[in-house]
Parts: sequence; C-alpha cells; structure tokens
Amino acid sequence: MNVFEQVADFCHDNLLGDTETLSYLKDRRGLSDGTLAKFKVGLFPKDGMRSLFKRVEAKALREYGVIRNASSSAFKVWNLVMPILDVRGQAIALAGRTLLNEAERAKRGIPKYMNTVYPKTHHLYGLNFAKREIAQKGKAYVVEGYFDVMSAHQHGLSNVVACCGVAFSRRQLSLLARYAPKDRRSVV
Repeated sequence: MNVFEQVADFCHDNLLGDTETLSYLKDRRGLSDGTLAKFKVGLFPKDGMRSLFKRVEAKALREYGVIRNASSSAFKVWNLVMPILDVRGQAIALAGRTLLNEAERAKRGIPKYMNTVYPKTHHLYGLNFAKREIAQKGKAYVVEGYFDVMSAHQHGLSNVVACCGVAFSRRQLSLLARYAPKDRRSVV
C-alpha cells in the first residue's frame, strides 16, 4: 500500500468518526455511505497529526507532499481528502477540498481545491470505475469535478469521469478513446 492509499484510508476512517462532516456530505451533498466508501472520501485530522503519524511515516508524508513538517500540512485547510486513482485503481495523488465558505476562502486567499503534485492532464478522476461502462456503452460523460463524478455514479450513471479542472487535454481524450469501441465513440 502506497503513501497516498495509507493517507486515504486513515482520512476515511477519520471521517467516519466525525458526525458534523458526515452530515454535510450526506445531507447537503447527498452522498451515501456506499459512495463515500467507494471513492474513499476522508477527513484530514483537524487537531494535530500525531494519529496520522502512527499509521504513516512522517518522512514519507513529507516526501510525497502531504505535509510540510510535523505540525504543518496544506490539508489542514483542505479538510476533505480524496485519493486520485490511476486507471488501474492505484492512488497517485491526493485531492483536498476546503470546507471553508466562499467569504472565508476569499479572506484567506485560498482556492476551494488543491492537490498533491501529479500530471493532471494524464489522468481522469473516476476512470478506474467508469472504464467498463464506457466500453459497454461506447460513450463517456466528462464533468469538471470530484463530486460531480461521485453523484453520477451514485445515481447509476457509471460512465462519468472528471478532468478536475477547466482544461480537457488531448492526452485525456486519448485515454478515454482506449475504452470506447471505435465504431461507437462519443464524448459528451
């Protein structure tokens, strides 16, 4: 299990013990327990990282950009944590989404999302879950973000992936083309 998978597992376990954040995800975002588990949505520890260090070595966390030092991590502000998986389902990065409201984000000058470094234009969020359905239907729906993919999958639309940003690269298109039969390809 790699560092990103270890952090995702830890954060998912942490989320399950936090009723306030679970309520936000279930009641306001409409996500089920099954969807939260499938996509391993987690919560970065709010009060110190000692519990994380018991599961993942601090040196590895620093090396992979999850923490800066023993008491500092960007993920403290981007509380929700989701693993970014490659097409084989291996965690290659972490994405974080802050729970701060728009006014608080503007005051602090931070974006809603951030992630550890990975070649974003080479991957599509959710492709590991969507590839079979894309192959069967010959069609893929490309959306912008993580929660768009989660909601679609939860409601039975399993051929949905996200580019996780405003740009959709040729490489991402090429990646999708591998899974759709040539005679039935379409990207919506």
